[in-house]
Amino acid sequence: MPSYLTRTRIFLLCILFVCTSSCKKFLATYSQNNSFIESAADLDELLVGEVYADYLQFNTPEMLHVMDDDIAAIIPENTYNATHESGFHYWQLQPRMNTDGKIVQSDIFFNGLYNRIARINSILHNVPLLEEKGEPAATLKRISGEAFFLRAYYYFMLVNTYGKPYKPVTASTDFGVPLKTDPAIKDQFVARSTTKQVYDQIIADLLEAEKALAGANASSTIRVNQAAPQALLSRVYLYMENYERAIYYADQVINTGTYHLKDLNSYNTGEDFLNRNAEEVIFTMGSGAVVAYLMALDYDIPSKPAYKASENLLLSYSPADLRLQVFFQRSSRGEMRVAKRRTTVSPSIDDVSDMYLLRLSEMYLNKAEALAALDGFEEARNTLQEFRKTRFKPS
Repeated sequence: MPSYLTRTRIFLLCILFVCTSSCKKFLATYSQNNSFIESAADLDELLVGEVYADYLQFNTPEMLHVMDDDIAAIIPENTYNATHESGFHYWQLQPRMNTDGKIVQSDIFFNGLYNRIARINSILHNVPLLEEKGEPAATLKRISGEAFFLRAYYYFMLVNTYGKPYKPVTASTDFGVPLKTDPAIKDQFVARSTTKQVYDQIIADLLEAEKALAGANASSTIRVNQAAPQALLSRVYLYMENYERAIYYADQVINTGTYHLKDLNSYNTGEDFLNRNAEEVIFTMGSGAVVAYLMALDYDIPSKPAYKASENLLLSYSPADLRLQVFFQRSSRGEMRVAKRRTTVSPSIDDVSDMYLLRLSEMYLNKAEALAALDGFEEARNTLQEFRKTRFKPS
């Protein structure tokens, strides 16, 4: 008879075999790159469900708004004891420290964007594999175009939030953000890429998107069409001080004739300034409720810390500027708060995002700024005047 020690060894070897086999099956089943992706429809579902920003999610970090000089804090008159964060607004040494003295360790915005980028990398990895299987080429081309655009947009937000500003002279040495475009999961430290490397990738992705999206999603503002990468290219080239290309891509969008500036002379009091089907919206995704939350628009007199428009911002509007009455709402205490949304302050399927939004008005402003930088002052004035017609009372 086998000894007790021998039986124990056999038992342990059996357990080891079963665990090893199960682990291999688990890893095979949950491969990040290929699991559950059998068709173009699977890729499209992954794109919509895991890559696009949802309107119910607060995709905009508060810091991008509260650090702005154009807003000022509203201090509630009552004692407010709940924990809140104000470090970014006051530019504190430890901006993530809350009123309880605890530092918030995680960065949901940073982590969330890289999670979406990982899914995009997986989608782009699978596109040629599905082409070989005979999946519809036009569908896969459209999916890849949308994925390239969204990866560019996410990296643009990351590098402008966590990296150094793009300066042509120093971009090749300035720190940007970690750049990852392959789908492989590696247990290793990822170093920061330079600002130039990140911007080069953004441009490359947007150019791929522009080609792939010709004729796709033409009438949609919530799925990427060809005008969206063209509009973002105008913005990115402006940041890079490549003014000629900024003008070129602004014109590409303006000259489609698809989009039109919203004329505030026809604005009806109480309406939202924009919704996703407005005539000047090119592309939007994600929540538009963050600003309404920060401004505490649910209350006439906020009972919690909130924000209002700064005096310097309000003084920059002339009496003939219609944006003053359309973009702001006065409380009974005289505080002016940003209120482009009037019908509801809760997230709505018709929202435009307060971060991921491309509009025709930006194309006019990009073009005018770029022309002025190239000393094309007369054309810059004419471009700006076309925009001003829709934002000012007739003289």
